[in-house]
Amino acid sequence: MFNPIKRPLWQLSLGFLLTSAWVDTPLFADEWTNSSGSKSITGEFVKLDGVKLTIRKEDGTEATIPLYLLNDASRLRARALAKGDKTGAVAAGMTDEPLKPVEVISLSDIEAKFASMKTAEEFVKFVQVEAAKGNYVIQWDQFPPSMQVEAENLAKEAIGKLEQPALDDILKFKKLVVETFKTKKSYLLNSKELDLPPEIKPMVELLYDPVVELVSEAVPDSYFKLETLKSTELRDILTTVVSNVAPRLENIFSKLPPGMNPKDMILQISDSAKFNQISDAEAQMTVANPLGGEITQTLVRVENRWIEKQQFESMKAGIEQSKPMVQALDSKQLTRSIRQGLLAMNAAFGGLANAESQQDVDDIIKLLKSSIPQNPGGMGIPGLVP
Repeated sequence: MFNPIKRPLWQLSLGFLLTSAWVDTPLFADEWTNSSGSKSITGEFVKLDGVKLTIRKEDGTEATIPLYLLNDASRLRARALAKGDKTGAVAAGMTDEPLKPVEVISLSDIEAKFASMKTAEEFVKFVQVEAAKGNYVIQWDQFPPSMQVEAENLAKEAIGKLEQPALDDILKFKKLVVETFKTKKSYLLNSKELDLPPEIKPMVELLYDPVVELVSEAVPDSYFKLETLKSTELRDILTTVVSNVAPRLENIFSKLPPGMNPKDMILQISDSAKFNQISDAEAQMTVANPLGGEITQTLVRVENRWIEKQQFESMKAGIEQSKPMVQALDSKQLTRSIRQGLLAMNAAFGGLANAESQQDVDDIIKLLKSSIPQNPGGMGIPGLVP
């Protein structure tokens, strides 16, 4: 199914629309904030035409703003006002009242909410609003409960095949990677063997620390304890991990220049969605194709959820194919495989971790580059250019 947590791609050609409109300090009640949260424009809501918001500024002139340039709260407020929903506008930040922290909705409340939604549009918009508010686990909750149970059972069976020494080794390697990237930052960024283009290097330097932090904090160390994994529900594990990852990805994306933020492309797709309710159990959703034209997807209702038909069938097949593979796993063999893989990766990062100079790092990277296959003959296909 189309994933509504993602957001619309920038279009650089539209950037000029806000060049003179953004101001640093709001002057009156209706404040519209850009996607990075750095600037705001003030004005009264006039209309929402597709994905373009029109507001009337204090001087009486009107300004048109593409929705993808606004943050989540401003876009949600625009949609609520377009529907005449003042309650929704307040929830989206129309007033000066602070927004309350959003908590993950309980499973019983989720079931009641989804059961009341008879159309695909209601369901998709609800998931989108929840995701925009920070309820990231809604991306899991939107799947049919029977599929969630099967996935959880499969995960539990796989976890049951793990041994604590293997998890200890994975955690040790993760810490080695993080510590190596932290302590060798200057050497890595200045390595002549990486040969970073001058126009790319400033962006790599800007994103370096946030990416290292993401790797470090994504999975808590407690989840490398077998007993913790065995006693924790899959939904709770996902909630913790996604809650750690999502804000850090937001931080990384916010540092990207216009035209490189992957969130923006999908937000634009989300804002363009049009629905055709065929029956109580089937609907079509048409969204803009970033490459031009439109894409139409078939959604089906399964256990009070609306899910993209092809995705549903693919996930069901994937779970069924995984069952015999997990059942066939042998704990000792799995531990050996994990350790063999880590041994190879440790050889690379161990060398970097012990490097004492720029020359050491350059020599290690050169060695690693030489060990990577050079794709002869276009992946072995005669006649293809390497």
